[in-house]
Amino acid sequence: IVNTYRRAEKQAKMDAFKKKSAEFESVKDYTRAIQYIDSAAKVGLKDDAVGKKKNELVKLKEAQDKEVAKAQSIEKLLNEGDSLLALFLWKEAEVKYQAVLKIDLKSAKATSKIAAIKALKDAEAKRNSDLAAYKTNRESCTKAASGGKYAEALTAIKKCNALSTLPAVLKEQIPKTIDSLDRLLAEDNLRNAIKKEMETCRKAKIKDVYTLKSNYERIASLIQNIKNPKTQQELHQDFDKLIIEGIESQISQAYESHSKKQYDKALASYEGIKPLIEFLASQEFKAKKSKDIDDKINDVKKTKLQDETDFALAMTKGKNALD
Repeated sequence: IVNTYRRAEKQAKMDAFKKKSAEFESVKDYTRAIQYIDSAAKVGLKDDAVGKKKNELVKLKEAQDKEVAKAQSIEKLLNEGDSLLALFLWKEAEVKYQAVLKIDLKSAKATSKIAAIKALKDAEAKRNSDLAAYKTNRESCTKAASGGKYAEALTAIKKCNALSTLPAVLKEQIPKTIDSLDRLLAEDNLRNAIKKEMETCRKAKIKDVYTLKSNYERIASLIQNIKNPKTQQELHQDFDKLIIEGIESQISQAYESHSKKQYDKALASYEGIKPLIEFLASQEFKAKKSKDIDDKINDVKKTKLQDETDFALAMTKGKNALD
């Protein structure tokens, strides 16, 4: 009876230990579950199930330890990667995240971080590419503009508008450059138009002084719209040459009238030249031509007076002869 009682008591104690072990096993506290199953084995009753359960718990504990070590290793690598990423050390950070994927291929955080690094690398590559393109376009623009090829310069600088990742300080310069080139191009087009106008006037070989004056007024007005002093000076020099050609043509016509003793016509022609002289930009040319015309007018007047005197004298002699 005593033995039976004692056995029953041990059995109850063993069952209590087994129950407690099962409770810790259910919450995956395998260390305590093993402790209680060991206590059950030490009660002194033979139970093969207890030995099997311990082996099972030991394996579960080993697997759990491995998972914990794995999780700790992953956490360590992720933390190191995050620290490197914060310092913009993308290559080194990516090595850490790749190491995580070797441990856990399905790590969402490592995968997202690698994707973020790729995006950052792509963005950096785009920025570098845009900066290189900006440099090339800017150099082409400067070279073309220096050679007066403003349309070509505009084409080059406008390509920079497509470069989306340029720093703000560079983006701000693009519209300013375009605006400057637009003005230069407009002035260059005006310059070409003025030159064309002068050439048309030259080829027309206009003989009428009033038509010449009208043409010169139009050209002079156009030149006043040129803002660049150097360009304006160049155009004035070309215009002076054209004006002198016109003046010389008018002088030839006046001289022809003078030669034919058409003195009033010659005087009118010389007087008509004076307004043309006023279009000359060169004060030296203006003074020289004014003096030249005044001298020629005086010559015509002297010749006219001499002819009139000679005619009067001849008439007097003729009358005296008749008397």
